[in-house]
Amino acid sequence: MNEPEENVAAIISDMSLGGASANIKHPFGEVGQRGRIKFKINAVGETAIVDLGIILRSIVPSDNGSGCKHGYEFTDLSTHDRLVLSAYFHQAEMERN
Repeated sequence: MNEPEENVAAIISDMSLGGASANIKHPFGEVGQRGRIKFKINAVGETAIVDLGIILRSIVPSDNGSGCKHGYEFTDLSTHDRLVLSAYFHQAEMERN
């Protein structure tokens, strides 16, 4: 029998092609656990829903004392996922300059 899927809302605070940090109200999961992270991203004027495999690498208290910061490593990125994320980072860099 399959276990029911658990979902939790998070705020991504930092992201790269290798992974992301997200703030969550309470610790969620165990270090080393595999799962999925799903989010909307706007790249080059288009909104895409990205659904990536992850491994939970760390859980530490948030800097502001509210909730926990979770560190995720992205796994098995498809070429499409890499292109979408790369376009997003390129656009963000251009907007900063």
